[in-house]
Order: sequence, then structure tokens, then C-alpha cells
Amino acid sequence: MTENSVSRRTSRVVLFLLLCAFPIGMMNDLFGLEKGSALNSAKGLAFIGSVVLVVLSAKKLKTGLSVLTIFLGCLLVVVTVLYRDAEDALYAVLFLQALVLLSSAKIDANFRTAIVTYYLLALLFVSLVFVLLSDRVEVAGNQVLAPLVEGPHTSSYTVCILLFLIVTTTSFHTWKPVLRASVLAIVVYILIGYGARNAVLGLTVAIGSIFYFQNKSSLSVTFLYLYMLLFLLAVLAFYVGNLSIEELNQEANGRISAWTERLGILAERDIIPLLFGQGIGDDIRVTPTWWWEEKASHNDFISLVFNGGLVSLLLYIALIVALFRNANPIQKSLLIFLIFTSLTNTGLLGRPIQLLYFSIAFALAGTREVNSRFSSISSNSSYAGA
Repeated sequence: MTENSVSRRTSRVVLFLLLCAFPIGMMNDLFGLEKGSALNSAKGLAFIGSVVLVVLSAKKLKTGLSVLTIFLGCLLVVVTVLYRDAEDALYAVLFLQALVLLSSAKIDANFRTAIVTYYLLALLFVSLVFVLLSDRVEVAGNQVLAPLVEGPHTSSYTVCILLFLIVTTTSFHTWKPVLRASVLAIVVYILIGYGARNAVLGLTVAIGSIFYFQNKSSLSVTFLYLYMLLFLLAVLAFYVGNLSIEELNQEANGRISAWTERLGILAERDIIPLLFGQGIGDDIRVTPTWWWEEKASHNDFISLVFNGGLVSLLLYIALIVALFRNANPIQKSLLIFLIFTSLTNTGLLGRPIQLLYFSIAFALAGTREVNSRFSSISSNSSYAGA
């Protein structure tokens, strides 16, 4: 069983999940339907579709672990779907997927890669089912999708990093257009549903940068169309029209005023605190802009000066520059995402767990296998052009 065969099976499950979960989730959003028996049945059907693919993968393990994996995992999933809510069912499915991943440790490398591919895709698609079938939450007066982890912004970064892991650990560029389109559409839908404009724009800029760092002819026309669609959605999500400075500031949740206030505080500091900071957490404070609670500056670079001073800022910039010089196109696009989101919000530097996941994706993007993929694509496109 190869990665391509898993991808083909996964694409069918993706369409199945979308057909089952998306219309019902939209009905729940538009008409405020309660989670009755029909909705729970659809939820169970969608989760069972994910379980089926796990079973198809697990039975190929050809060891005694397969029986244990299938029996234990499916038992927990079925019981949870019948008696618990959407969040518990999500954890049950992830538990089953984790068992399959652990059980694949002693099998051949190709199939292990296929299992990892499925695991990442299933995690993304089950996340879609979860946000569609969970009640929306109110954040700053707006109704947004239920967060997968912590809050909407942290959840949006997590979804972006999941996309990065898919791109760096699988043969994403060789997948069928329908599967690639499904992956990108799910990510964009969730990001816009969270109202995370900085994450949408950061992802758009990161993907667009690949066209600059990599020969355009080496990318398929389909992927170009997908990027254009993603860019259009990002513009629509971030659209502010002909706003004045005051209106733009209000639309940006007070960030411009907050940045000005923080820079004023730094300008009044003594030389030692300015150079070396006053420790992590010093940036979280009450200001005239955000007077009702302590908040960070919503800019990682400003926060870094508060926490570690100008010395830390210069060292961090030097690190980014050094990484950028030796990075491949995918790694460069990841660094651009890191920089862009850090400039417009509390980015990954303020979210250590997400930063760890991002670092794993960045490291995987630099492996020999990923570099060979890009080299082969460029060689094929050059040969085709000749």
C-alpha cells in the first residue's frame, strides 16, 4: 500500500465528510437548529467515515498489533459517538488514529509515510467536522467558530501549522487537484470562521512567496488557481474599504494605538532595561487603549523588546536572517509567515506550543527528501520547457 493509494482513499473520505458535515453544520449556523437526534446521527456518520479509513490502514500492519488497534480504538469511538458530545467523539477518533500511528513503528518506511499522511489529513478533516457541529462562541461581540485549542487566534495558528506539516511531510504537490483544493478550502474556511485576518493574510503571503522563490513553471496551473482563490478570500476577509485612520484603528481592535503606547513606554526606559528587558511577561499590562484588562502589545517584536530588550531583538533578527539564507523555498515561505503574523498580532513567539509545532514543520521542510522533491520538480519543468 503506497502513499498514493492512501491519498485516493482519503480523498473519497474527504468528500464524504464534506457532504455529510458541511450542509448540516451550515443549517445549524443559519437556522440555529438544536443538536437533536438527526444531528447526532450525522455526526456519528461523519466520524465513522473517518474510522473506516483508519481500519483500512490498520489492517495492513500485518502484525498482532492490528487486532488490538482496531478493537480497542473502534470500541472507544463507537461508544463515545453514541453517548457523548462532538468534542469527546473528536478525542476518541484522534485516539484511534494515534494508536495506528504508534502501531506503524515497525513496518516499512513507505507505509509508515502513508500512515503519517493519513493522520495529518484526518486530523484536519476531523477538525472541520468539530467546528461545524459545535456551537459558535462569542468573541468581542462576534460569533466565531468553536476554538480547537485555547482561543480563535491560537486555533487559527494551529490549523496553519497543520497545513505546513502536510506540505512538508507528504507529496502534497503530486496529489490530485480535488484533494489539494479540499485541504486549502478547509484551512481557509476555518481561518475566516475564526475571524483571524492576520492568519489568512499571513498564509496568503507565505504561499505567494513560493512563486517568487521557486520557478513559476515548476508549479502546476491548478495550484496557481488555488492560490488566486485563496488570495481573493483573504482580501474579502480583510477588506476595510476607504476607511479613515480612526476607523482603520477601530477595525484593527486598537492595535495601532497600542503599538504607539508601547513604543512610548520603551522610549522612557533607562538604558539597562531597554537593552536587556525585564523578563517574559513584562509586555502584558494595562494601557489606556486596553484599560479593562492586561494585554500584550499584539506585536511579537515589540513584546521581545519588553521581555529581553534590544539585545534580544537584534539576536532574533540575526537568527531569522541566518535561517533565511540557508532555507529552501518552503522554509522561506514558513519564515515569511512567522514574520508577517508576528508584526500584526501576538504571533507564534507568544504561543510556545504552537511555536514548537512550527519549528518541527520548519525542520522537516529542510530534510533531504523535501529538497529532492523541489529539485525534481524544477528539473522536470526545465526539461519540459526545453
